[in-house]
Amino acid sequence: MAVTISVMPTPTGLKRYYIADTAAELPTSAPAADGDIGYAKDTDLIYSYNGSAWTATLASGSAAGGVLSGTYPSPILGSIPCGSFSDSTTQTFATAGTVYPITFDTDEKKNQITHSTSTNPSRITITVAGTYLIAFSACVSSPSVNKHINIFLKVDGSIVARTGTELELPISGESVMTVTLLYTFTAGQYFELCAVSDVNNMTIVATAAGASYPASPSIIVTVNQIST
Repeated sequence: MAVTISVMPTPTGLKRYYIADTAAELPTSAPAADGDIGYAKDTDLIYSYNGSAWTATLASGSAAGGVLSGTYPSPILGSIPCGSFSDSTTQTFATAGTVYPITFDTDEKKNQITHSTSTNPSRITITVAGTYLIAFSACVSSPSVNKHINIFLKVDGSIVARTGTELELPISGESVMTVTLLYTFTAGQYFELCAVSDVNNMTIVATAAGASYPASPSIIVTVNQIST
């Protein structure tokens, strides 16, 4: 026989929690009420009550949702959008004060994120709506001392406020800029990383592989969905 094991007050009234040897023993009359929860030992399932019938909330064969795919009782982690893109060339920002989209010539990894290395290679397109973590590192080199570069985010061609990071290069040489950003995209939006400097011929530098170390792209960006 079903037993009430707890009664909890909620804004809409009391909610009861039942345990039963079999699903058939879960009560279908008072005191059972809409929103009550039950558990049946014979099916090893949790049930919810809608005021007239109990429904298994995770019934065997029911479809999984969210980031899970397949069916219960053995769903699997579904496919999560992600990508990694890099560039194997040194990019030169020839004119001070001019905004340059940064391009990527290598798709290291992409899943439900699209990018072309030949057509608009600066654009990375999000195909699944959600909030994404964008992280990049770039090896920056200045032709003269005490000069600055700012790298920032554009979405669908528009500058995103408060996404710029400015780096001062106190020496003529290389420094590494690393940045993480969060942005919530709708499906089909694309983003670009853009650079502007206060000196001609600022560069992001690629380095070839050596005998004991791998090649260093001029820039690497990773893109990962963190919520829907």
